[in-house]
Amino acid sequence: MRRCPQDPAFVQCLRLMLKEEQYLAGIGTRLLRRQDRNPRLAPAGRGVLKRHWAVLGLRYHLASAVLNHLLDLRLAHIQRRGQSDPATLAALDQIIHDRNAQLAFTAEWLTKEFADFNFLRRNLRRMRLRLIFAAVLVRAALADGPLLHAAGSSCSGFALESWAAFRELLERMVPYHRDVLLAELLAQREHPYDKPRTI
Repeated sequence: MRRCPQDPAFVQCLRLMLKEEQYLAGIGTRLLRRQDRNPRLAPAGRGVLKRHWAVLGLRYHLASAVLNHLLDLRLAHIQRRGQSDPATLAALDQIIHDRNAQLAFTAEWLTKEFADFNFLRRNLRRMRLRLIFAAVLVRAALADGPLLHAAGSSCSGFALESWAAFRELLERMVPYHRDVLLAELLAQREHPYDKPRTI
């Protein structure tokens, strides 16, 4: 509230995202228990939205949330393949739906934030996001390895899918070409109440 007093709707969205984090973590834990797997590997329970934004800033934490949501989405999609149990499918569909909405909303907000940067700062931000995502991706592939293997996938397949989705997202959030960025921002301004585009 102190950082964005002029935008109470955005503050409320962040509050709702925190509640959704808790809800999705519960779904992920119950899903893994249903499959007789370790609940600490829950795909929706990375807990990326921290409450101590004062040190690193809101923009950094929301960028971290975007990267982690992207991985959660890929993992949920991988888990969904070949599933036939209706309850498991419903839980994974809920995780995918909510993560898509959170990811789209946060990425749209970050696009606006990064637009204020000059060309050099935007490219430095691209490099920083690539480095952070590479580190997060390696950590997730190692931590979620047993879950990936149980779902019939591999760490390398997960990494390749995730990196491709990240590159597409990065081109939208911090594009090289100014005209692409202006078109994205113009769409946000002309249709402020439209749902953000899903990834």
